[in-house]
Order: sequence, then structure tokens, then C-alpha cells
Amino acid sequence: HTYTYRVAALHGRPAQPAIGAWVDVTVTTELEDNGVHGVWFNRGVAASQAWNRRFGDPAVELADPHSSAWAWLSRGLGESLLTYALAVEEIARGWMSVSGIINTHFIVAYMLMQHGTDEQKALYLPRMATGEVRGAFSMSEPGCGSDVSAITSKAVRDGDEWVLNGAKMWLTNGGSSTLVAVLVRTDTEADPSASVYKKMSTFLIEKPSGFGEVRPGLTIPGKIDKMGYKGVDTTELIMEGHRTTDAQLLGGVPGKGFYQMM
Repeated sequence: HTYTYRVAALHGRPAQPAIGAWVDVTVTTELEDNGVHGVWFNRGVAASQAWNRRFGDPAVELADPHSSAWAWLSRGLGESLLTYALAVEEIARGWMSVSGIINTHFIVAYMLMQHGTDEQKALYLPRMATGEVRGAFSMSEPGCGSDVSAITSKAVRDGDEWVLNGAKMWLTNGGSSTLVAVLVRTDTEADPSASVYKKMSTFLIEKPSGFGEVRPGLTIPGKIDKMGYKGVDTTELIMEGHRTTDAQLLGGVPGKGFYQMM
């Protein structure tokens, strides 16, 4: 890892040694004793409370894009994706499941940062940064594997709403998440001659954590039994007439889901 240490140092700090020391103390001891989701997400609640003490009510503060809260959020740590990758590598060394929980959450936040509308960013990113909102996403479906072009779940307009039907598979954080990005077909919104990859859209589904029918037309059946990677709740998601709006369409425009997810 000599090369990665040197590269990280060029980015302002020796990321791997610092994270590695934290992993040795925290991940391999505290998390094994207390359970991965309880510890991490209880800390997320504490972080949310700290936000409120510093900036006040997020709904009020983030309504103004020039507020100190927005400046703090957009500035972040100022680190690169490389530094993030090195940090995740160290976390995975301590416990692979923890890196999966973090990385899945990060992917959803990154999709929002890159492709979300201003309203979507304001609504979700601050709360994802504190851990109040927990992310999950899914492209795959039962019997579909990695062939994204073969998905059959779909969203169809019905007046001012969208109706979602179908089953999604392999949701990391499926049960514990409160925001799920799902890729579905929106064929009726595209030119019939368009590529299949331009007939897909990403919807942001809010839900409470837990299993069973968590919202009308939205069911998380339960954890999928796996041979390993057991610290992560991996689930299916079933949509049966689940209704949502344009506000939950990532980027506000249909037909860009494949590009956004990839």
C-alpha cells in the first residue's frame, strides 16, 4: 500500500493510516459487540441532533441556498473520490459489511449530488450527511441478474402521478433504509424507436425502515439469507400500484435513469 499512502498524502492527509487506526479500535471491537446497524445509525441520529444545534431546523435553514448550512454542506471535507476509496478500503479490511452499508448510502447521495434537482438536493443531501436519511438503490430484478436492459418493472403516468409496478432485487440496506433509488422502465414517455437505455428512469422512494408493507403498494418481504456479507440487510422490494409524483423522479426528467445509475 506504499503507493496509495503517498497518493493520499498528496491529497492533504495520510488517509489510510488514519482510517486504519480508527478501524482497528472501533470497527473490529465496538461494532462486533453491539451490532452494525444499531451503532452506526444511532450515531446518525446524534449527528442529526448536532446539526440542529448548529444550524437550526434544516427545513428552514436549507430553504435559503445562501445560508451557512448550505455552505457547510456543499464544502464538506474537500476530499477527493480517491481519498474516499482509500477510506472505504480500510473500513472493508475491518468489516466488509460496514463498507457496504456506507458505500451504498454514498452511491445514492452521489447520484443526487450529480443528477438531482435543486429541490431534491436540498431535501435529501443534508439529512443523508447526518444519517437521518439512509440510502439504498436497486437496478437488478429477480431472474434479471446484471442485464439491466432486461428489467421489466415500470412506471406509468396517471394524471399528475406515476404508478410503479414490479419487483426489484438485491437492495443493500433494503430494510434499514428510508430512501430507495429504483430503476424502472418508462416506455410510454419515450419514442418507440429509442434505445432501451433511454426508456428507463430513476425514482426516489421514501419509506420507513422495517419489513412488510411499509407504504401502500410497497413491500420489503424480509432479509435474503446469504452465505456471507451478513452484517448488511439485503432484500427484495415489491411495488404493486405504488404511487409517486414528478418530485420523486431523479433529475425531474424521464429517460435518464440508466445514465444516472451507471
